[in-house]
Amino acid sequence: MGRALYTIKDGDVVVKDGKISKVVKSKHLWSNVQGFEEQEKKVLEDIMPMFNRYYTVKFENYKVHDHYIDPSIEFKIDASK
Repeated sequence: MGRALYTIKDGDVVVKDGKISKVVKSKHLWSNVQGFEEQEKKVLEDIMPMFNRYYTVKFENYKVHDHYIDPSIEFKIDASK
Protein backbone atom coordinates (compact mmCIF):
# COMPACT_ATOMS: atom_id res chain seq x y z
CA MET A 1 0.00 0.00 0.00
CA GLY A 2 2.98 2.32 0.51
CA ARG A 3 3.56 2.50 -3.25
CA ALA A 4 -0.04 2.87 -4.34
CA LEU A 5 -0.59 5.21 -7.24
CA TYR A 6 -4.17 5.72 -6.10
CA THR A 7 -6.22 4.44 -3.19
CA ILE A 8 -9.94 5.10 -3.17
CA LYS A 9 -11.96 4.69 0.02
CA ASP A 10 -15.73 5.13 0.04
CA GLY A 11 -15.45 7.05 -3.23
CA ASP A 12 -12.77 9.48 -1.98
CA VAL A 13 -9.22 9.48 -3.35
CA VAL A 14 -7.13 9.14 -0.19
CA VAL A 15 -3.77 8.39 -1.86
CA LYS A 16 -2.65 10.04 -5.09
CA ASP A 17 0.75 9.45 -6.69
CA GLY A 18 1.85 7.53 -3.59
CA LYS A 19 1.10 10.40 -1.20
CA ILE A 20 -1.79 10.75 1.24
CA SER A 21 -4.17 13.31 -0.18
CA LYS A 22 -7.05 13.03 2.26
CA VAL A 23 -7.66 11.45 5.66
CA VAL A 24 -11.11 9.97 6.20
CA LYS A 25 -12.55 8.43 9.34
CA SER A 26 -12.50 4.64 9.31
CA LYS A 27 -15.49 2.44 9.95
CA HIS A 28 -15.28 -0.59 12.19
CA LEU A 29 -16.90 -3.77 10.95
CA TRP A 30 -17.90 -6.43 13.46
CA SER A 31 -19.07 -9.96 12.68
CA ASN A 32 -21.25 -11.09 15.55
CA VAL A 33 -21.20 -14.85 14.92
CA GLN A 34 -23.57 -16.96 16.98
CA GLY A 35 -24.36 -20.65 16.91
CA PHE A 36 -20.91 -22.09 17.69
CA GLU A 37 -20.79 -21.39 21.42
CA GLU A 38 -20.50 -25.06 22.43
CA GLN A 39 -17.81 -25.77 19.82
CA GLU A 40 -15.90 -22.65 20.89
CA LYS A 41 -16.03 -23.77 24.53
CA LYS A 42 -14.61 -27.19 23.57
CA VAL A 43 -11.80 -25.66 21.48
CA LEU A 44 -10.81 -23.40 24.37
CA GLU A 45 -10.79 -26.35 26.76
CA ASP A 46 -8.54 -28.26 24.34
CA ILE A 47 -6.01 -25.48 23.65
CA MET A 48 -5.82 -23.81 27.06
CA PRO A 49 -3.26 -26.21 28.60
CA MET A 50 -0.85 -25.65 25.67
CA PHE A 51 -1.58 -21.95 25.60
CA ASN A 52 -0.78 -21.56 29.29
CA ARG A 53 2.37 -23.65 28.95
CA TYR A 54 3.93 -22.02 25.87
CA TYR A 55 2.66 -18.44 25.71
CA THR A 56 4.17 -15.70 27.86
CA VAL A 57 1.09 -13.46 27.64
CA LYS A 58 -2.02 -14.72 29.42
CA PHE A 59 -5.03 -15.60 27.26
CA GLU A 60 -7.20 -13.08 29.10
CA ASN A 61 -4.93 -10.26 27.92
CA TYR A 62 -5.73 -10.87 24.24
CA LYS A 63 -9.34 -9.75 24.54
CA VAL A 64 -10.25 -6.45 22.90
CA HIS A 65 -12.82 -4.83 25.15
CA ASP A 66 -16.00 -3.46 23.59
CA HIS A 67 -15.30 0.16 24.54
CA TYR A 68 -12.25 0.10 22.23
CA ILE A 69 -14.22 -1.20 19.26
CA ASP A 70 -17.44 0.84 19.05
CA PRO A 71 -18.48 -0.95 15.86
CA SER A 72 -19.94 1.25 13.15
CA ILE A 73 -21.43 -1.70 11.29
CA GLU A 74 -22.45 -4.99 12.91
CA PHE A 75 -23.11 -8.12 10.87
CA LYS A 76 -25.20 -10.63 12.83
CA ILE A 77 -24.50 -14.13 11.61
CA ASP A 78 -26.37 -17.26 12.73
CA ALA A 79 -23.85 -20.00 11.99
CA SER A 80 -26.09 -22.75 13.33
CA LYS A 81 -28.12 -22.81 10.12
